[in-house]
Amino acid sequence: MERGEYEVSEERKKTSLVDAFKYASAGIFNTARTERSFKIELAFAFLAIIASIVLRLEPVEWGLIIIFIVMVLVLELINSALESFIDLTSPDINPLAKYAKDATAAAVFVAAIGATVGGSFLFVSAGMRLWGG
Repeated sequence: MERGEYEVSEERKKTSLVDAFKYASAGIFNTARTERSFKIELAFAFLAIIASIVLRLEPVEWGLIIIFIVMVLVLELINSALESFIDLTSPDINPLAKYAKDATAAAVFVAAIGATVGGSFLFVSAGMRLWGG
């Protein structure tokens, strides 16, 4: 094998696109069912969508809101997956495992703060536009 190449298992080669979507959906639903943070983030995403409808956001503003929502949810999914992987591979207390978990949690936190600040600017601006402020 050349550098950068890897073997793909026969089982993986046989995975259909429909199966891939099933696995991805299962990951989303399992995370939503088991992770408190993901549930909270989904609730805030729902509220952001409702606020966007009420405030009649412009298409570009909608695009930004969707990017903010997706950014936070994707990072939370990665964080949850990494935490599970670390728990599986490092059952004992390990400073490196703690660092990895803390760093991915921090990534979600930074994204959530950024999404909150960015969304607040958009919502205030849209409210002023709508109600003449």
